[in-house]
Amino acid sequence: MPVRVVDAPALAALLFGEPDGDGIAKWFEGARLIAPTLIGLELANACLKKIRRQPDRRAPLLAAFDLFGRMEIEQADIDPAQALRLVEVTGPTAYDAAYLWLAN
Repeated sequence: MPVRVVDAPALAALLFGEPDGDGIAKWFEGARLIAPTLIGLELANACLKKIRRQPDRRAPLLAAFDLFGRMEIEQADIDPAQALRLVEVTGPTAYDAAYLWLAN
């Protein structure tokens, strides 16, 4: 079974019915999914932004967000010091480095 590191934009596309969602669902099939523990907060923030842009869609957006809690995604703690070292070399944000660290 392949292991896939799941990032928040990909998961948001799937949960919130964005155009890339179907392709992402296929990429997830048959894989063990893993993400840093911060993914829940990143998804909550994405949901909040969508609610603020489209307040009339609040209920379906919250329902889609609730699906995250039922997904089988292993959430891993990240070593912040190692993520910082990775950021220094690669240049992304510390948040992005958390995903890169998991992928290594």
